[in-house]
Amino acid sequence: MSRDRGGNYADGATQGAPLATQCADRWHLCANLGEAVEHFLIRTQTKLPEQESQEPSLSADPKPSLPLSSYSATPAQQGRSQARLMRKWKVYQRVKELHAQGLSLRKIGEELGLARNTVRKYFRQPPDPPLPTPRPFRESLLDPYSDYLLERLSQGCRNAALLFREIKEKGFTGSLSITKAYVRFLQKSTASGKAPRTRKQRAEAISPRELRWLLTHKREKLDTEEQARLDQRLTVSMEIQTIHALAQSFLDMVCKRKGKHLRAWMEEATQSGIPEMKSFVAGIERDYDAVKAGLTLRWSQGPVEGAVNKIKTHKRLMYGRAGFPLLRQKMLHQVRSP
Repeated sequence: MSRDRGGNYADGATQGAPLATQCADRWHLCANLGEAVEHFLIRTQTKLPEQESQEPSLSADPKPSLPLSSYSATPAQQGRSQARLMRKWKVYQRVKELHAQGLSLRKIGEELGLARNTVRKYFRQPPDPPLPTPRPFRESLLDPYSDYLLERLSQGCRNAALLFREIKEKGFTGSLSITKAYVRFLQKSTASGKAPRTRKQRAEAISPRELRWLLTHKREKLDTEEQARLDQRLTVSMEIQTIHALAQSFLDMVCKRKGKHLRAWMEEATQSGIPEMKSFVAGIERDYDAVKAGLTLRWSQGPVEGAVNKIKTHKRLMYGRAGFPLLRQKMLHQVRSP
């Protein structure tokens, strides 16, 4: 019986078919591994050596001074972001306190009004303050004029209204307000004497999710540029090289169904000292028999997951303007094109 990793699925499978061999679904195993890799990248804020960290740090001071995360961020927005992080940090500490008092994760969720998965995430999180998840910069109307604005600023022009009129003559269709915000950001960035990166350079900076994608794909399936970017990141630290090797060996077990090597891989991951890998191994240990069966036997719930994805796609196509009866009709009586 192929199933998801959740405890409810394991309980249901055990009660419904106690003699069946349970197989943890391989896709979900890969997804869990990818999440562990991404959490590691966010925690360590892995970047290229020549890049300076743009991430704010969460200190014990309730009102720390934080740099703007992008030129469009205002101090009020930055303050709200910091307040959210502080609330998460307080909830995290409360979860730890209640667990130390002997309460189960279910009871903690009921006490704090949190879902059990949320409580479990806080419980497994390393004892570090939460960090904001880096988000890639989106395209802006100012992108084509970024180099020009940097050049004018280097010439000593600090008048945002004048710069706005100049780029408007060059075809800029945006507003004065975003121009002022960007000029303020550039002025603060150049206050230390260092030339700021352009928006294009910041947009090209790799995010944890993109780096997770590179680390969990086979090298031969990457193009030349992607391989170069991967090699560049692997030089950052020994930890990232270790997590890359662990991810690749685990995915090799999944693809070739080498379940017999699982225990050795778990020991190697634990000895790496990486908290996210140790947490991933702990999850496997709790469901070891099903995971080993999933990495050994051919059974998978891929067809079922595909059907569920198809249902969700049809549901979203309806834009929420119809109910279950129409969705049922669409799935049971699909029109076939000639």
